[in-house]
Amino acid sequence: MENLIIRNGVTAGIVAIFISLGFYFMSPFLMAAYYTIILFGVSSIYMYKSSKVVKYQVLNGQMSFSQAFKSSWLVFVFSSTIMISFVYLVISYISPNVIPQVQEAKLADIDYMENLSFVSEEQLDTQRDYITSSSPFSLREWGVELPTLFLFPGAVIALILALIFKTKTPKPNTNLTS
Repeated sequence: MENLIIRNGVTAGIVAIFISLGFYFMSPFLMAAYYTIILFGVSSIYMYKSSKVVKYQVLNGQMSFSQAFKSSWLVFVFSSTIMISFVYLVISYISPNVIPQVQEAKLADIDYMENLSFVSEEQLDTQRDYITSSSPFSLREWGVELPTLFLFPGAVIALILALIFKTKTPKPNTNLTS
């Protein structure tokens, strides 16, 4: 079962990398902007596939909630680790000129949020200073982003799939006649 999970996780990571490369060849900014959406989509497909295969081919249709969660969440852990590592290498060493473009896009988002009434000017200025003073693709940022990805949406998607794939235990029949 573990080999199947690792294989699906690595395959999901590689598929996400190839899709991201397609975006990269169109524009490096597109890859930097949409790699998380690509990762979620591809990983979700492979998480579902892994849970389904584990339940019906490995466990003969009987799967507990914990087995279902493990079979899907570990796929996300492997695929997101591979994808984040790839994006870090591309952005940091191959196309570092993308970083200012991403910072400009984030500042544009902050300017848009300025029109919303529930965000104070102080908070917006703090965000602007943080965005301009740090790289969104530094090791520190990745160190925060990767565990956050594992929890949300990785664990949330895995919980949903676990609820779908777990086998309901049959209720004991108390109306047996001897």
